[in-house]
Amino acid sequence: MRLLAELLIITFAVLLLYLLFQLYKRIFRYADRTVDDVASLLRMVKLDQLRELLDSEQEKLLRLNLPGSQFRKMQKKRVRRLLEYLTRMTHNAGIVWEWARYERKRSWVAGDKDREELTEDLIHTCIEVVGGIRAMQLQLHLWLVKNAVFPRMPELSLASLHRIETFDLLASYEQLRGIALALSAMVYGESHFEQLMQAL
Repeated sequence: MRLLAELLIITFAVLLLYLLFQLYKRIFRYADRTVDDVASLLRMVKLDQLRELLDSEQEKLLRLNLPGSQFRKMQKKRVRRLLEYLTRMTHNAGIVWEWARYERKRSWVAGDKDREELTEDLIHTCIEVVGGIRAMQLQLHLWLVKNAVFPRMPELSLASLHRIETFDLLASYEQLRGIALALSAMVYGESHFEQLMQAL
């Protein structure tokens, strides 16, 4: 009897969470994010500055040329800058993901297999980028917390975060950018290509 009651409570809780999630999606998400909605909502990511943050040689130079306390302060600033870029990249991947889902629906209606393949690639790349970035953000936030509690702990190497297992931040974001631009060119020609290229 007790087991049945627990199962009913768990089922009710799962159902309630699902309904709340659906309500959230209905209220806060775009139903159909068109290409017209994309470029204006993207946040600027300067990949050259991001590369510099993740460059091991740049980090070595800072470590060699700055006293320990200054390097710690600089590294905290660099971590916060990296977190800002990661937030922007996650935001951009989310916007592109919603657009790709809209384009996939259109490809189903039109029966366009080439567009469907490209949108599937874009959706999978967006998922990979968001997942990889979330893992990086978790590591950076944990390091900031540990550093606040134990200020003398070893400094985090940002260069080591450039690649986590099979995820390469810069390569994956460049891949997302390339597929999004290819989809834009395929479907809309040059009309939105320039806007997306500048925004992504």
